[in-house]
Amino acid sequence: MKNILAYIIFILVLSCSSVNETENVSDKFVRLYYQEMNQIEAIKIATMNAKEKLEKEIDLIKSRNSQFINDIPKISIKKEDVQIKDDIALVTYKIIIQPKNIKPFEKTAFISLYKENNNWKVSNFEEVQ
Repeated sequence: MKNILAYIIFILVLSCSSVNETENVSDKFVRLYYQEMNQIEAIKIATMNAKEKLEKEIDLIKSRNSQFINDIPKISIKKEDVQIKDDIALVTYKIIIQPKNIKPFEKTAFISLYKENNNWKVSNFEEVQ
């Protein structure tokens, strides 16, 4: 009986750990990308399409003047949903953007994650208004 109980507790801890790890990676990406606008750090936890998108953005930023840096809006983030199935996850966020002198607006961000070499990575990200 003790062995069965220990096994059940072990499985519960593993499943909670995976959820926490998935959310931690997703939350970090959202903070780096949306709030800090730091593609260079965000790319470190990205793979597949997300990595390609970030590489293109980094190239675009390098080729342009950073004239918009002073006009960075305030960004608020609220996690709305987390879905995990095996090595794939989808985390949904509400992004509230508050530009200076303009009415705030919202977007929904979908962050897809993939477990690669036993580590969760952001595999794609999309927004809709």
